[in-house]
Parts: sequence; structure tokens; C-alpha cells
Amino acid sequence: MNSWLIFSLVGVFVGSLAGLFGIGGGLITVPITFFVLTQLGISDATAIVMAIKSSLAIIILTSTLSVYSHNQISRISWSIVKELGPGVLIGTVLGSFLSTYLPPKVLEIIFTLYVTAVSLKMWFGFSVEANEDQKPSSMLNYIVGAIIGIKSAVLGIGGGTISIPYLSWQGVPIHKAVGVSACIGFIIAISGTLTGLFQDTSGYTLPAQTIGFIYIPALIGVGMTGIIFTKIGSKLSYKLPQQKMRKGFALFLMIIALKSASRFLSL
Repeated sequence: MNSWLIFSLVGVFVGSLAGLFGIGGGLITVPITFFVLTQLGISDATAIVMAIKSSLAIIILTSTLSVYSHNQISRISWSIVKELGPGVLIGTVLGSFLSTYLPPKVLEIIFTLYVTAVSLKMWFGFSVEANEDQKPSSMLNYIVGAIIGIKSAVLGIGGGTISIPYLSWQGVPIHKAVGVSACIGFIIAISGTLTGLFQDTSGYTLPAQTIGFIYIPALIGVGMTGIIFTKIGSKLSYKLPQQKMRKGFALFLMIIALKSASRFLSL
């Protein structure tokens, strides 16, 4: 099957799930893109790096729309973005280089552990209690921003699973925390993608239609249909029982984690 068609269909799936469950697309895009790339005959070692880098490029498209939408209704605290931003930028650049030089097996293990943690959080409903009397510390924002950047660049995700709980704990209202998280995702995506374009690819056998480590059919296919179906999924989410939806998605993530674990344990 044509790779453009495959990734357009992946975008439908990714966008729908992202809209339904309020989860950043990278958490879904990376494992699915990795699986599709391996089915196209690309080695695991190359596919995992391509999936991560392509996911960051896709997040540029989705986060741009998200930032615009949140800014239109004044749900972005730009002062917090300015404090988190420098750390996120530095962390993303470091994490982007780190993801290229880490052994593919290590990347798979890190991603598997991360997906497992998120699935457990969603299943059991763990949450961070907001402290309304506490204001974000500038120094802490720099440090946490760097941690978010490193983790997101290594895993190919937007960082919302750390930034939103952190901001909520710091007393930021949830609607503004989501808006700030969208901005953080944009910074991660731009810096991670640009860094990836200038990284050495000589040790990898890359397929055609690839720029750096970014697979263009994945970027355009998932990005375009993903944006459309994220909106559809978001509207549908208001009509479905939230608890059952989140537990269903938690099971989906656990299946991904188990499949990934079986892959690297068999190596």
C-alpha cells in the first residue's frame, strides 16, 4: 500500500484518539509510526529515530493550531511561557542530540516505561492537587522546562503529561495550563525538528522522501488528517462517558507497551 495513504489513515486514527482523550499526539504517533515504518521494511534501529523525529515535526502543525486557538480566547499566560521557554529550548536541543546517539534498544525501553506510566495514571486517575496559594518559581520553571525539553525530544512528544500537572501543582488554572502546554509543545517541536535536520544521518539507511530523519509522508499524511480528526474527536468526547473512554485508552496504551516490551526483550 502507498505510504502516503497509510499515514493519512494513521492521521485519522491519531487525530481521533488525541481529540477523544485529550492526549498529545506524540504519545500515539511515535509507536504507530514506528510500527508502520518497520512494516515498510525499515530496520528497527532506523525506524525508532525516524518515528521520534517525524513526530516532533508533526507536532509543529498541530501545536500551531492549538496555540492560535488558545490565544484567541486569552488562555495563555505568556509570562509563564517566557520563564519555561528558555529551559525547554535548551533541554530540547540536548535531548534531540541524545535521542540520535542513544542505542535504539534504550530508546524503546524509555518509551515503553513512559507509556506504561501514563497508562497507569489514566487507569487509576492519579492527579496532582493544585496549590492555589503557590506561584511558579522562576528558577524552578527553568529547571522543569529543561527536564520537559529533554524528555520530549528523546521521546518525540509535546510534553503536556509533565507540564500540565506541574503548572496545576503551581496553582495555574487548568485552562491556562493547557494553553501554556500548547506553547511549550510548539517550542519543543520547532527546536527539536530544526536540530534534527542538521544531525548526521550517515550511520543510517534512510528511505526515499526523507529529510534528515523526518519521513515526509508521515509528516504530511498524519499532520493534515490528524488536525481535522482531532477537532472531530474533541467534539465527540463531550458525548461519550469520560471515565470509560480514559480506561479504554489506558488499555490501548498498555497493549502498545507490552508489544514494545516483547520486542526488545526478544532481542
